[in-house]
Amino acid sequence: MLVQVETISEPESDPKEEIIKLRRRIEEKDKHDYYEVHFALPQDDAGFQLVVSVYPTLNRSLDQFIMNIPERILPDFGFIESPKKTTLGLYPARMMVYNFTNDEIDVKSMRVLLQWEDKTYSILSNHLSG
Repeated sequence: MLVQVETISEPESDPKEEIIKLRRRIEEKDKHDYYEVHFALPQDDAGFQLVVSVYPTLNRSLDQFIMNIPERILPDFGFIESPKKTTLGLYPARMMVYNFTNDEIDVKSMRVLLQWEDKTYSILSNHLSG
């Protein structure tokens, strides 16, 4: 499985154009690959991360994606807000808030999962402390 990660600190052009370019690159990838874009804030606010990921759906439901989010295996994982059904635009989505510990860093996360066509989109916001 190929994983490509890009980090964006400041957009070089119009953010809408960057999103269109990213969508085109994602569409060109094999259906088994996934793509992540990490948005970074200036160094003085290093306690926040935003990660947008695109995965092939591979006939998995949103609930199956929730059962397999990687953070679930980390110590002290727990839901603050259980996954709940919602919509993003006109599409079914799930929103959840959870916390965990990773390398002695306490992390509080909010994740929204959305399925559209043959892709699952994940928008993850991490707040780090400790």
